[in-house]
Amino acid sequence: MSREDEIKSIAYDLWQKNGMPAGDDWKYWFAAEAIWDATQETKEELMKVSEGDYYRCDVCGIRVIISEECNCSDPCDISCCGVPMKASD
Repeated sequence: MSREDEIKSIAYDLWQKNGMPAGDDWKYWFAAEAIWDATQETKEELMKVSEGDYYRCDVCGIRVIISEECNCSDPCDISCCGVPMKASD
């Protein structure tokens, strides 16, 4: 599937989940692009989280702070809006 087809599919899913409103198709397209771009990040960019770390969602903008470490050996994938969140200040 091409990039455009994948974005189209994501945008359609977002539109459906929001009650299929008329208009604002660009809003769903741009949100879908952000989701698609974020999912292209590699596992190398995922890291072990520590207490006090902040993470931000590039789609909705929500920020979270880690309240305790999970102590697992694998990189953590903290997600929001269906995409991995990024470490932030």
